[in-house]
Amino acid sequence: MLRFTLQSLRKKIKFEWKNIFAGVILGVANYYSLVFLIRFLASPGLESSIAFAMTNVLVVIFSTLFGIILFKEKLSKMNAAGIALAITSIIILAY
Repeated sequence: MLRFTLQSLRKKIKFEWKNIFAGVILGVANYYSLVFLIRFLASPGLESSIAFAMTNVLVVIFSTLFGIILFKEKLSKMNAAGIALAITSIIILAY
């Protein structure tokens, strides 16, 4: 924060409200993902190793979906196979 303030005072960084807005949105999303993870870990009958694995795989899947929807990214065959394996691993972990 101090570095940003000093650089903005020296006019090396241009202050833009859209960056503040995007930072707040990202911060809120990160906060609630942490709340979800803590509640998920506190659920009875669930081992933490399974919870962390499922959470990490779901983050990859949702990031891929957002990339496809928002940025019109194309999946290669290798990436699609990786997503299929990730979904398969969640199903195996769940049962």
